[in-house]
Amino acid sequence: MKPCLRVPALRPSAPSATPFASAPARPAASPRALRAGALLALALAACSTPGVRPTLDRFREAEVAREEAAEVPLDGQLESYVARALAASPRLRASFARWRASTERARGARRWPRPTLSYAAFLRPVETRVGPQRQKVGLRVPLAWPATLRAPQASAARRADAAGARFAAEFLLLRERVAAAYWQLWWLARRDAVLGEQLEILAGLLEAVEGRVATGGASVADLQQLALRRSRLADARAGLVEARARVEAGLRAALGLDADAALPVEGAPPALGAPAEAEATLREAAAARPEVAAHERLAEAAEAEIEGLRARRFPNVALGLDWIETGPARGGDPARSGDDPLILGVSVGLPVDLGADRALARAARAEGDAHRADAEAARRDAAAEVARALAEVRDARRRAALHEETLRPQAEAAFEATLGAYQAGRVGVAALMMALREQLEVELGLERARADFAVAWARLEAAVGRPVEARGDGDAPERDVVENGQGQGHGHGQGSEGGAR
Repeated sequence: MKPCLRVPALRPSAPSATPFASAPARPAASPRALRAGALLALALAACSTPGVRPTLDRFREAEVAREEAAEVPLDGQLESYVARALAASPRLRASFARWRASTERARGARRWPRPTLSYAAFLRPVETRVGPQRQKVGLRVPLAWPATLRAPQASAARRADAAGARFAAEFLLLRERVAAAYWQLWWLARRDAVLGEQLEILAGLLEAVEGRVATGGASVADLQQLALRRSRLADARAGLVEARARVEAGLRAALGLDADAALPVEGAPPALGAPAEAEATLREAAAARPEVAAHERLAEAAEAEIEGLRARRFPNVALGLDWIETGPARGGDPARSGDDPLILGVSVGLPVDLGADRALARAARAEGDAHRADAEAARRDAAAEVARALAEVRDARRRAALHEETLRPQAEAAFEATLGAYQAGRVGVAALMMALREQLEVELGLERARADFAVAWARLEAAVGRPVEARGDGDAPERDVVENGQGQGHGHGQGSEGGAR
């Protein structure tokens, strides 16, 4: 009698305590971790409200957010990694320090000209009718034109806002990098689990075929084919350890963590939702993302600098007050003997360097034109990035739905049918291994599509410049994100075994 083959279906494993665990549901991120994402809106506020006080308020709020993010533990969720990056990333620390420096410069940019206090002692007293003049004290108070006070501070405040926008842009890029590494680790964990279940199935098949070989129901060649397949899958699974080490090294560098710091990954798959906003809305938001805002603020800083240079065309005016100490008259007793004179005067600085100021104004105008052109280029790049990211999101959703709703049931049914045919002796081990390989490729393709979706969503948020909400299943979708019948996209066939061979 031939041994009966009992092989479990290839499905995601139950949650475990290992780094490669999967979980049925993803818990909500902590409020402190979510605040890290809210920092984007805070930094983008620099685009709208000019002035030193709003600039200082934005910086202080960002500073508080970074301090709170430093207390968020790495709990395996993506937002906890983002919060840690906000607080500890060396690149972000450098960008934040530059923002701090620009903010402090803005605070000190409005400066009145310093009054001048002078003292002079006459080495040889000047004899006058009313007495000898022996020493003099003078005070000069320059008067500043309003534009010469306002323009430097306005320019410095706009440059501080640009530094804040650059910090937000750095944060967006780092968040995308962290998300890509996080979901790569998640994909490696799911791949490890799927390969582990495939090895369990092969172990059951090997045991059953060994019994069939003993009774003459199978050949040694069948047994060797299964053993070869198991060895190749075991090698593919062992290679995941080094693949994970490579990804973890990059993630630790981005987070500023030690080489031995643990990097847990929460195993629940990402929710495969669609953007709640239309593509036009996302493009409009991307046109004001931090990279664009930074160039716009720098252009405004150049305009403020030009205003200050124009004010320098007017002469500098200073009020002066001098007091001369006079001793008593040495001969006779004249009227007002020994009286100290007070002298009130006005001095005017002539603008003889107008040519240099005009050259500086032309340079500032050219700098402003350059930043406006850079802003336009950044807006066009942002629109293209949004379109690419949306295409990747749609393609990943399509592939995930195809694998989960169509290919997985078909692969399971084909494997069950082939297994029954093998038990009845109608097909050989080669057909059984092919069906098992197809089932493995479908499972890996599903997990790969889910990971690709999560990475594409992070890329979309980086392109837009802010978090993007996903609509629920019951929400009425807005006009879908593409026109001309491109809503389904075209997959690029990443549902292969991908190294399992």
